[in-house]
Amino acid sequence: MEGLLRERDNAVAAHQVQEHLDEEDSEEPEELVDEPDEYEARTIFAPRKYRKLSMDQEDKAQFSRMLKDHYLFDRLSKVWLEHLVSTAEHFEYPTGELLIRQGYLGSAIYVFSEGRASVRASADRSAEKSAEVARLGGGDVCGEMSVILSEPATASVVALQRVTAYIIKRDVFEELVESNEKFANAVYALALERKSVQIKKNTR
Repeated sequence: MEGLLRERDNAVAAHQVQEHLDEEDSEEPEELVDEPDEYEARTIFAPRKYRKLSMDQEDKAQFSRMLKDHYLFDRLSKVWLEHLVSTAEHFEYPTGELLIRQGYLGSAIYVFSEGRASVRASADRSAEKSAEVARLGGGDVCGEMSVILSEPATASVVALQRVTAYIIKRDVFEELVESNEKFANAVYALALERKSVQIKKNTR
């Protein structure tokens, strides 16, 4: 098993995203659900294989703590944090599964609870030419900028091993912001602030 994980952690192996969908050993989730790669009307990319997990009070408490540690949500009121937690779901994804695809709108905000994932980007959006720009693990968040700003993802995210994540689906988040203008303005302002900081870093 360790050899398999080392191979999948290798930067070259991570390029071959679609080839990593072979069955894993005992860690491979059973009864995976197949979904379409994208929704044609809005070019939203969604993972193809996953398994929904139960989410008890302990999970909700953990998810709440994770949100409080994130720059977009740490300044939100307790009420709005509770709203986010109440809409969240817990999912498991197999090794090699593509969670976010560069150039497409993300289908959800992901907050990792277990496992590791690779963030990969390329100038021409080619998987073969992509390079790893970051690693994600427990407590890390991805997909938030694409969902909040409704912009295509600037990088792809692929599971390097079995991962579990709390997610807030795009449509659920959109319903939440549409129902409360103050919440929408607060989150949107924080996202723009973060994007501005990233642009300044990239232009230095």
